Amino acid sequence: MRTVTARAGSYPFADLERWLDDAEPVLHRRCSTKRPFEVYGEKFGGGFKPPIDVAQRLAEMTYGGPGETGIHNTQLSVTAALLSRNWDINDVVWEVLEATMRVPGTQGFDWNTEEQTIRGLCESWLEKHPR
Repeated sequence: MRTVTARAGSYPFADLERWLDDAEPVLHRRCSTKRPFEVYGEKFGGGFKPPIDVAQRLAEMTYGGPGETGIHNTQLSVTAALLSRNWDINDVVWEVLEATMRVPGTQGFDWNTEEQTIRGLCESWLEKHPR
């Protein structure tokens, strides 16, 4: 028979095994499915946002659409995405304007005003994020 000796006395090994089998854990691990760098990024960096899929966002753009599918929200995020990829402002305006023209329900739009609005979104973004 094996025994474990401690300052308070000695205990048979079988008793120690039985006590451990019956014992509830005192300390519990805090489980997280997130990796430590993800947790840090969310806490101090605002969380990671993957780059938007410009083609998908433009294809999903709708007149009066809910949430991020509406024309203004789509134009806002797409212009920012393309400018952050170093696109020329004229190319961005044309790409977004052309996609907006294809959206059902926009037939009565004043396209000169719409072009100015999109260009204004681009200029505003460039003021906040100079190259």
